[in-house]
Amino acid sequence: MIRGCIIDISFWTGLWAQSRQQYQERRNGEYAEPNTWEVGNRDTASPEGLPTSQVFGSALIQSLSQQSEPAVPAVGSADTWVQPKVPPSDTHHHGLVLPPDPHHHGQVLPPDPHHHGQVLPPDPHHHGQELPANPHHLQFLPNLDNLVPLLAPSDRHLHETTLDDSGKSPSTSRVQRYRKAWERDFKWLAPVPGDDTHASCKLCKGRMRADVSVIRRHESTSKHADWVQGQAATTSSMLQSWASEDKKNEGKITVAEMKLTAFLAAHDVPFRQIDHLIPVLKDCFKDSEVCQGMKLGRTKATGVVRTVLAAAEKDGLTDVLKKTKFSFYDEGVGRVVSRLWDLAQVFRDDNAQGAEAGATADRLHSLIMKSFDERGIPRENIIGFGSDGCNVMMGAHNSVSSRMKLELPGIFIMTCICHSLLLCASEGCKQLPRVVEDLSRNIFNIFKSSSKRKAMYRQFQTFYDLDPLQILKPAQTRWLSLRAVVDRILLQWDALSLFFDDQWLQARLEAAERVHVALHDPFNKAFYLFLQWILPKFTNLNEVFQGEKALLPVLHQKMCQAYDELLSMYLKEAYVRSRPLQELQHDREDAFKPLNQLFFGLGVQQQLDSPACMAHPPMIEQFKAKCRTFMLASCSAMRKRYEFGDQAMAQMRLVSPAVSTSSGPDQPPTMLDLARLLPRCVPPDTETLQQLEEEWRALPRLSIPAEAKPCLKEADQFWHVMLTATDECGELLLKIMHRSALNILSLPHSNAECERIFSKVNRIKTHLRNRLVVPTVLGCMVASQSVRRGGSCCTSFRPDADLKSRYTARTIYGGEAAAAEEERVVEDLEWAWDEDEVE
Repeated sequence: MIRGCIIDISFWTGLWAQSRQQYQERRNGEYAEPNTWEVGNRDTASPEGLPTSQVFGSALIQSLSQQSEPAVPAVGSADTWVQPKVPPSDTHHHGLVLPPDPHHHGQVLPPDPHHHGQVLPPDPHHHGQELPANPHHLQFLPNLDNLVPLLAPSDRHLHETTLDDSGKSPSTSRVQRYRKAWERDFKWLAPVPGDDTHASCKLCKGRMRADVSVIRRHESTSKHADWVQGQAATTSSMLQSWASEDKKNEGKITVAEMKLTAFLAAHDVPFRQIDHLIPVLKDCFKDSEVCQGMKLGRTKATGVVRTVLAAAEKDGLTDVLKKTKFSFYDEGVGRVVSRLWDLAQVFRDDNAQGAEAGATADRLHSLIMKSFDERGIPRENIIGFGSDGCNVMMGAHNSVSSRMKLELPGIFIMTCICHSLLLCASEGCKQLPRVVEDLSRNIFNIFKSSSKRKAMYRQFQTFYDLDPLQILKPAQTRWLSLRAVVDRILLQWDALSLFFDDQWLQARLEAAERVHVALHDPFNKAFYLFLQWILPKFTNLNEVFQGEKALLPVLHQKMCQAYDELLSMYLKEAYVRSRPLQELQHDREDAFKPLNQLFFGLGVQQQLDSPACMAHPPMIEQFKAKCRTFMLASCSAMRKRYEFGDQAMAQMRLVSPAVSTSSGPDQPPTMLDLARLLPRCVPPDTETLQQLEEEWRALPRLSIPAEAKPCLKEADQFWHVMLTATDECGELLLKIMHRSALNILSLPHSNAECERIFSKVNRIKTHLRNRLVVPTVLGCMVASQSVRRGGSCCTSFRPDADLKSRYTARTIYGGEAAAAEEERVVEDLEWAWDEDEVE
């Protein structure tokens, strides 16, 4: 850089002239601003050919000092130069620095130390004379209008040049602006709107200059300290109040969300609907904090059903099965109940080997036992197994039941009695003419796809004064459907006959002609009347065994009565009473009654006595023979599917309260025979058997508690009361008998409950919800079971402490998603209770 040079007058004149020219060009938009150096190190020389305004500014400042004087650094930095802005005080010299005065004999005035290198005002001895420009220096002249002070990056102060009142002596002051970064250290600090040179205190409501030292002094004042302490106490109190209220509402919100989820599970409502239900509720109940605080979507609802409601029910059921012989009963009603344990998917998409293995007995048995082993349930507690009579489940040699017998000695195996009765009726119906079954199917098929025919048929129903009832379809898997179909057709027989007469004459359809011919056959109506009379003997018994009551004490008796009744319909009475049922030959022809002595119901008798039937005597004989064949086939199927000589089933009546408390001659003398036949229900050790026999023999002499007397017809309720019955001294009346009886009552007799489970699966996984996976379906079913336990429903469902403890993001969502969700929930609670929906 230029140090201590002497510049002549012509140079300064040229400098002023070029600056004025560039000023005019800039105003006219013709001047191109050259590249300038903003900051230059004082030890670095200016590059040749770059006569920038900054370099010249530094040179001009240095020219005023003596050659021996060192360069003066810029204000606020030891390493940078500041180019001061010349105040426009001297109109004649336009703020230019004057050369040395000849009257001073060429002496250069030193810089004023108080001004730190600031430019001196014009010399009054020159009287405002302007010197001519030196043309030799024009190419080096900078634009003096660009001479503005440049600051080091670390110095944020602004410099302003002002004039005094006289307008003669300029002065410079530094103004500090408000900085946003200060708020990180001073939480109570805030800017003053419209004034960036001052700051305000949020607590004291006072103003102060925007300077760090001033701000620190304000922070140390007693007034500010008092405000800080008072604000801290108020904030703590408000936070405690908010936290208490939020915790209270949080518990209510949790209960509300669980009840809504229980409603979805109990009524098989799709989870997608909750995405619309919650916003509707919030819009309807805007004044409810609980409703507004609910954050429940289909993802969260699915997680609550699977991991909270269903998991709690499964864990509770596991605890029961670990401690009992699967003889669990509801403490609220004292009943032996059935609960869903597991739902296994035999053919899975991710298991190709399972598809190759198929639903074999070995694989099904493995799935069953695996479900117990995974939960740590002892196999010694498994006392019974029931299923339908298919070969893979109940075959004699290679089935699930045969493997159960080998692996669990003494287990009780029972074929579903409801399936057995259905198959008995089906075997009998196969002996009837084919036209009987085809008639019901053809009638249904003609009406099912034609709304026009249904509307036309209503006119015939109105003519016969009949209710506009639909025609039913017979289903093989519906145990009671055949009886309902027969009753509906017989009720509308005349209307159907007239309708199909019209269809046969007008439409001339082959299907309508077949139905028309069948309806006008009097013997077809007689067969329907026979079915109306005989089918209730199966369906009524089926309805009894489909119930949820403990029916093992009466099952054998009812089956014997039904079998005896069927045999008595076509066998001679003397033969039936001559020997036990298990020894009777149901197909012994010499014991058959004559056809004219058979009775098939009053409706059949009246139909056979009608002129249309009396005109065909051979047809009457064939009709009666067919009906007897129906009875014969049904008895044969019943004998095949139920063992009438089973001693265990015969002695099940001993746990009936009416038998066990009776002292008459019909009471069995001992309980030991039944105990030995069911070793998994009653411990086979001598001490236990001795105690059981003594209690059995003493039971008729005991004083039955008053609360147990109304339960004499309900075996499970009776033994539940006897579980806690005591004598005058407070001793238990029974110690072993009641538990053994409950174990026996929990043995399976039908899988009607399983059929209801299958129906519920179909209600849950419909064609609109066909993407539900097996764990979700199982969760819905188990959660519904939990909600409906004890006869209650979602309206009376009350989440207990265990359910509330499971209601966490980690439990509902699981894994990393749960951790992220919990972190977000905590953050929401810490920062102003964020209302964003948590999904």
